[in-house]
Amino acid sequence: MRRTEGHTRYAGGLSPGQPAGRRVHRSPRSLPHGGKLLRVHDVDGFGHLRQADRFEGPQEIGLIRGREAVGHDSIPIIREVQIVPPNVIMKAMVTGALRSAAKVAFRRGGGIRVARWLNRHGLRILTYHHFAGRASLERQCAHIRQCYTPVTMEQTAQAFAGGKPLPAKALAVTVDDGYRDFFEVAYPVFQEFGIPATVFVVTRFLDGGYWLWGDRVKYAFRHTPLERTRLELPDGTVLTHELPDPPARERAATEVKERAKLLCRRDCSTFVDSVAPALGIEIPGSPDGEFQAMSWDEARQAAAGGMEIGAHTVSHPILSSLGSWAEMAEEIAGSKRRIESQLDRPAPHFCYPNGRMRDIGPATAAVRDAGFATAVTTEPGVNRAGADPFLLLRIGVESSYPPAYFEQRAAAVGI
Repeated sequence: MRRTEGHTRYAGGLSPGQPAGRRVHRSPRSLPHGGKLLRVHDVDGFGHLRQADRFEGPQEIGLIRGREAVGHDSIPIIREVQIVPPNVIMKAMVTGALRSAAKVAFRRGGGIRVARWLNRHGLRILTYHHFAGRASLERQCAHIRQCYTPVTMEQTAQAFAGGKPLPAKALAVTVDDGYRDFFEVAYPVFQEFGIPATVFVVTRFLDGGYWLWGDRVKYAFRHTPLERTRLELPDGTVLTHELPDPPARERAATEVKERAKLLCRRDCSTFVDSVAPALGIEIPGSPDGEFQAMSWDEARQAAAGGMEIGAHTVSHPILSSLGSWAEMAEEIAGSKRRIESQLDRPAPHFCYPNGRMRDIGPATAAVRDAGFATAVTTEPGVNRAGADPFLLLRIGVESSYPPAYFEQRAAAVGI
């Protein structure tokens, strides 16, 4: 046992072949303040140690944060764990309680209504991606109808071009990528509530047989048989992940996607291509389930039913990572041409993939050159009079949000 900077490492443990079961391991000697380190492990037949639980001492009782430990070459190696002193625990509990109390007081005191009133002259643009079920989305649409005035992106374009001003408490709904669950779940609900959503589609995705690259990463981590993974980035950086449960797989996929977004397009493509083989799986030829795109026929039905179809590039690259202006222009203008040829109607609105300022780079000029009237980012906020119509702010939401949290987000509180 050695203790440095609030962390403890422990190299004792199970002997090879020790039977599986739940065990408590004590440190071989007392800690400096007289306490004992207790480790409660779920031990499987391979000697995998699953969790470190707590620290007990005569003056204090603290919690321990632990990670999976793995027996290697007959020596159980336990990863670093952090001892959390009781004063830190108490501070966190008090802080959390105060925050919860403040949120309750804010809501009961009409704080969200005040926020809506203060932002009544601004434009909120909500952005969805996926839709799991109707019930929660119906509640959200009812709230939008009760508290806001739904507007289209076409109305937005006219207002920012100096035309008719937007109504008070204006709110636009946007949906990114063009997944099929929009058409199957959300479109009927938006239509029922009279909410005109704008769906920004990746045109190659709707053409069929094409995976969005982030979905390939997510699929690989969800389906890999491995419990530990090792991926090497083009610069030699190695990413390792433990995958004991579905939440860990989701976190790992998110981290890998975020790292890939920082690469140039060529390196990103090469790296993403390497993920599935490294994780021991094969990606299906066409996306299915939640990864499936709607079809062009479904997009035409949605457009005929009052939805707007906007452009989200041809293949969903990070625009600032592209190697040439010509490549960027083709991704942007090419998606507009494809939509207009398929729907036989204009596509004047654009959405930047990923949408942070670092992801956009010089793309705003290419968007203007392509003839778009507006472009939306994923930078959070409310759009005020005089905002740049090619850098519009949005508020990310999910159909699964609890009602109170959705209402808070829609009011632009704490975004």
